[in-house]
Parts: sequence; C-alpha cells; structure tokens
Amino acid sequence: MMERVFIATRGEIASRLVAWFKAQDPPVETVTMFSEVDAEQPWVDEADYSVYVPGSTVEETYANPSRVIGAAMDAGCDVIHPGYCFLAKHLGFFQAAANANIAVIGTSIPRLAAALNRGHIDAVCDKFAIDRIPSTSDLSETDDGIAEAAQLGFPLYVKASSGGKRVRVDRIEDLAVAIEAVRIVAEATTGNPAVYFQRVVDDMRTLATIVVADQHGACEALGHVDSSLRVDYRSWVESIGEGVVSEELAATLIDKAKAFTKGLDYAGLGRITWAITPRGGVYLLQFSPRMPIGYSLFEQALGVDLIRTQIRVQSGQHLDWEHADTTPKGHFLQIRVMHMDPLTGERPEGEITRFDVPEGVMVEQGTGIDQPANGLTDPLLCKITVSAPTRQAALVKAHSALEKLHIEGIPTNRDFLMQLLSDPEVWSGRLDTKTLGRMIAEIGRAHV
Repeated sequence: MMERVFIATRGEIASRLVAWFKAQDPPVETVTMFSEVDAEQPWVDEADYSVYVPGSTVEETYANPSRVIGAAMDAGCDVIHPGYCFLAKHLGFFQAAANANIAVIGTSIPRLAAALNRGHIDAVCDKFAIDRIPSTSDLSETDDGIAEAAQLGFPLYVKASSGGKRVRVDRIEDLAVAIEAVRIVAEATTGNPAVYFQRVVDDMRTLATIVVADQHGACEALGHVDSSLRVDYRSWVESIGEGVVSEELAATLIDKAKAFTKGLDYAGLGRITWAITPRGGVYLLQFSPRMPIGYSLFEQALGVDLIRTQIRVQSGQHLDWEHADTTPKGHFLQIRVMHMDPLTGERPEGEITRFDVPEGVMVEQGTGIDQPANGLTDPLLCKITVSAPTRQAALVKAHSALEKLHIEGIPTNRDFLMQLLSDPEVWSGRLDTKTLGRMIAEIGRAHV
C-alpha cells in the first residue's frame, strides 16, 4: 500500500507517473520535484504537491541521491519512483533510500547489484552460451588502460560499467581523455566511475528485448524493438512489430532473453540490448535493470501496463498476463523529437514560442509552449507513437504526423526525422547503427 509517492524524474515520464498514481482506486498522492531550470514546466503542477530541489544541473538535482531522498522525506513520502533515468539503476541511491526507510520502485538491492556486476553477467552468458562482443574487465582507478586497449585493438569504445556513457576511440593518443570523460559522467549520474573497453562493431543492428520477471521464477519476453536509429545512446526512432525480426530470430532472442533473466535471478522490468551482425551473429550488448525509455511503445503494441506490472512484481505478486498478447498486431513506431542542432549536437538556449502537436496519434509531451530550453533542460520535447498494419504504412503515418508538428523558438531534430523516415535504407529496412550518423554527415556536407 502506498499513500504518497515521490516522482524523482522529469519530463513526459513524470507526467505519466502522476496520472497513473492519481488514477488508482483509491488515488495515491503524488509529489514532483523540480530544479531551478524546470520551475515552470507543466508536469510540476500536475502533481498534488511539488518540491524545489536546489540546483540547475542534473547532477545537482535529479541524479543526486541525498537531495532526492531528503526531499522525499521532507514531503512525507513512503515510496519513490525514479522513472527510467538518472537514479533508476543507481545502486548507492537504492541503498541510501533503504537506510532512510523509503521504498524505491524498481528491483531489490541484491538483484540490482547482481544486474550491474559485469563479471556476474559474463558468467551467466557463459553458462547459457550467449555470445558477447569482446571487451575487457573493469579498469582499476589507477590503470591507464594502455595494455588492455592494445590487446583488444582499435577502434574501441570506452564505456561506463553502469551504462549511460561511451566514447569511441580510434587512436591510442586519445585514450586517456576518453577514459576521464566517461569516468566523470558515470560517477555523476550513476555513482559508479568504473569503465571498461569494448571492441567497436560498425556493421550491426541493435535490437532490444523487454523482459519482466517475478519473484517466483516466472519470466516473459515482451517482443523486440529495433533501436538502430541512434546517435550514441540516444535513439531517435524505435519500432516493434511486423517486419522488425524474422520468426526464427524472434524465437532465438526470446529463448536467450528468458535464459539470461532467469540465470541472473532478476525480478522486475529490464531491457536486454542485442547486437545483430550481417552474418547473423547475436551478441548481448547490455542489460539495463530498469523501465525502458520506450515503455509506452511496448504498452501501445502489446496492450500492457508496465507501471502496474512493475509494482505488482516488486510487491511479490505473480505475473498477471491474462490481458496481454505479446505478439504485436501490425507495426508500431515511436519517434523522439529533441531540442538540439542535429549537425553539431549542441542545444542553444531559447524559449519555445509554438508547440502544436498532431492529432490522431499518441503524443507524450515533456514540455510545452513558453518554456525555456537550454543545455540544462530535458532535451526530449515529445514522443510520437504511431501504428499501422505494415512497416511502410507506419513510416508514412509517422512522416505525416511530423509534418503537423510545429515547434518554434528552438532548433529540433524534427526536419531530420522527416528525412530519416524517407531514407531508402530506412524504407527498405536495411538499416544499422551507422544509418543515422551517415545521414547527418551527408546533410552536414550539403550545408557547407
């Protein structure tokens, strides 16, 4: 039983969580938090109460365990929901909240610790013959990584062990700077500065399988999303359903996903990211023990409520899937519209003077008109989800929705998304993790 929940996140997921808890019978009181730059955001006033947390940066506020827990205690909350980012897989945060006698919706501390332990993950993969892309162990804080990098070979990625940051390195001369950059971001956002190296595989698709497991051994794999259209860790478009994977590959991924989740002894929601090579190789890239950013795409495609499922599992109840069909009917696309200059990746300061959204499709807004936008505000402006009987029909519908979306006052990736959806590789389905970067580079050269 929950009486008052603290929403420790921002943007569209904060709005969704507030609405979900208010819709319960009886309603659960909600408290949102906000930083200095988010004081006027619409989701702040949607909750029953709101709390100002001093600071402007994510590291000072939404990703700061002590400030979040302190604010939740001051607001009289008995539970915290961290959404899908910042603290959702921060082991130190879960431990500190437990010491303060406040529950965190996610998974248990021992299971989270196991899910973040790369050595344990490797052992589970070895046990069930699940391949992984060659990588090193975590570097010690004093290790310069030169010996490990030389043995692995270039190019390589310097990756945060707890996820969320990576830097590609093509020359040994750039290694030290990359290691330091990843360590700083990783420690600030997850509390874990550990890094490791992973070999770069350019010609691959990335697929993600959402898994949910209860505390009694039941486990389900909820379909497979193509997340190849991304820049670094940010996906611009994700898709699920007709035409995404063959029946043979889907069966393989389901078997591997269930074996891995059960072998990990995990309970809760999680996202397994796979690398699929042109020759049919299947490699486990990452396991993220939290709600996925594309949660609403799965909900629309499968008719499930992932927030309800997350809470049921954590409270010790059995999985309840009488209402769910885990085979999507048709094709579903989710498009992420972001505040950014796609050619530079920068987020110039401005104010949103127009925000008109399309009708007839699902739009989840993280902000609205007359709101400031800068390098400290949430870059995700809205998510648009469309469905159609076929992949090509969904692409046409998504393109039409973007034509009717008008955001003024700041640069966005909207026009690039429209070009992306019309790209021959995307249209034919012959896409990989280089597709988006190639398109941005081509358009950049055309602007010179």
